[in-house]
Amino acid sequence: METLIIYLSKHGTAQKASRLIQKFLSPDNNVTTINLSHDNVPELSNYDRIIIGTSIYVGKGRRSFAKFCTNEYINLFAHKDLGLFLCGLEEDYQKQQKELESVFSERLLRHAKAKAFVGGEIIISKLNCLERLTVRTILKITTDVSTLDENIIEEFVRKMEK
Repeated sequence: METLIIYLSKHGTAQKASRLIQKFLSPDNNVTTINLSHDNVPELSNYDRIIIGTSIYVGKGRRSFAKFCTNEYINLFAHKDLGLFLCGLEEDYQKQQKELESVFSERLLRHAKAKAFVGGEIIISKLNCLERLTVRTILKITTDVSTLDENIIEEFVRKMEK
């Protein structure tokens, strides 16, 4: 099966989640991964399955990702096995669902075969000065944190492969 994983990663967390997804996919998958930050989107009609993900920052998704998910590609997604994942540090399940809803359109969420909030991470050394200040002030985080959950990612992949 031809699988495309599209992600937008600023500090590497969505990229790490994408690699874990690829690791858990069955070996008969031919997987292509692209980072919207610097890769061109290939011809989507060449893929049977598309998995899309990004990270959320202080409760907000990135505008460029939202634009990608709602522009000319949204109609193509409707004809594919679609998976959606979101990286973030929110621990409350209800708030995680709200964050998924804030990043992905209702149409995409309805169509998705699998969707998951996979956890997140903050690596202090990867943040710029303003981001470090924001993380320290708002989130009260002063050291590296990782909550990426391989069990959730593995379950996400299982749902995609049903």
